Amino acid sequence: MSPEIISKIEKLKAELDSFRPFDQSQLKNLREWFRIGFIQNSNAIEWNSSTLSEVKVLLEDGITIGWKTVREIRETLNYGDVMLGLDNLFSDQKFKITESFVLKLHRDLMRGLLEKVECWTWRKINIYVTGSEEEFPLPSQVPYLMQEYFSSEFVLPKTIQDVAKIHFDFVKIHPFVDGNGRIARLLMNIGLIGIWYFPIVIPVAVRNEYISSLKDKHFESWFDFFVQQVYENHKDYVRFFSNN
Repeated sequence: MSPEIISKIEKLKAELDSFRPFDQSQLKNLREWFRIGFIQNSNAIEWNSSTLSEVKVLLEDGITIGWKTVREIRETLNYGDVMLGLDNLFSDQKFKITESFVLKLHRDLMRGLLEKVECWTWRKINIYVTGSEEEFPLPSQVPYLMQEYFSSEFVLPKTIQDVAKIHFDFVKIHPFVDGNGRIARLLMNIGLIGIWYFPIVIPVAVRNEYISSLKDKHFESWFDFFVQQVYENHKDYVRFFSNN
């Protein structure tokens, strides 16, 4: 990873900090713009076919599209509710990544999508990802690995690298039966907010690169991908504030 891109990100962050305190009308527009884009792209990475406009009318107007599956609609509605609970992502509020916090996120995100015994609890079965040969820890190892995860220094991040570890280590454990990627992307953004950066959207257009970077056993591949996404997103934020 080139130190040059970290330097560019820091310059963008300084430029964004110059806009503080943010105008409340700007923040309202920004929250909604981010919420719709994040939900659509994060779900699309998991093969939900809803478009940006379909997510927008479902969440804002309650209008469903006839040819969408019940699961796709439920995934969008659940994500919308979770994001409303994190409505202060663009404020100074910090969220602490704890076991109870993550389990509640999972319960709310997967409500109506998994059996109740599979929500709000670590997985009790082996899991496999279609198209991947990656092996995940045994169910008996998950509670211990998650205890280690929550006691790690990076869950109280101080650097961009710490934030990248929040996502990387979570998906390597894959503690839930389903919903691991969606939770990891939420925790990643909570980490970014914790070090005064803006939350990011990983666009579905780079899904293959995203998945490939996480399949690699070496953290560096994921970190290179991650910082590039932080950079691209922060350029978008600068444009947003410059034009509003």
